[in-house]
Amino acid sequence: MRLILFIVYLFVEIYLIVSFADEFGILSLFLEILLSAFVGIGILATQYRVMIESYNSIFRSQNGIGNFIGKSFFRLIGGILLIVPGILSDVIGLSFFIISLFFPTKLKNDSNPNDFQEFRYSSDFSGFQDSKNSKDNPEIIDVEIIEDNKNLKN
Repeated sequence: MRLILFIVYLFVEIYLIVSFADEFGILSLFLEILLSAFVGIGILATQYRVMIESYNSIFRSQNGIGNFIGKSFFRLIGGILLIVPGILSDVIGLSFFIISLFFPTKLKNDSNPNDFQEFRYSSDFSGFQDSKNSKDNPEIIDVEIIEDNKNLKN
C-alpha cells in the first residue's frame, strides 16, 4: 500500500512540475524551487527557538502537550517538505507551516503561570513542600524518609 501511495505521489508530482514549467517556464520553476528551499531552511533554522518556547510554556502550564506537538511537529515537517524540490511537496509543506501558526501559544485560562513558584524542592530531597501552607497550617506534617542500608544485601 505504501509503495502504491508513493508511486501515485511521484506521478502527481511529475505532472505538477511539468504543468508548472509549461505554464510559467523552466526558469520560474527553478526560482520557485530555490525560493521554497530557502524558506524551508529558514523555518528549520528558527525551529530550535520555537521548540524552546514550547517547552517553557508546557513547564509553566500555559500550554498543553497537544499544542507543543502541533506547533513543533507541523512546523518541522513543513520546513522539510519545503526543502524537497517539487510543487506538491511545497504546497503540503506550506500547508503544514500555516497549520502550525494556528496553534495557540498560551492557554486562555485564568490561572496564574507563577502558581508553581510557591512550590519548592527541598535540598535534603524530602519531597515537594508547599512553602506557604506548611508553616501556617498545623495539620501538615513534614516527613523525611531515611533509608536503612543495614538490611540490604550486597
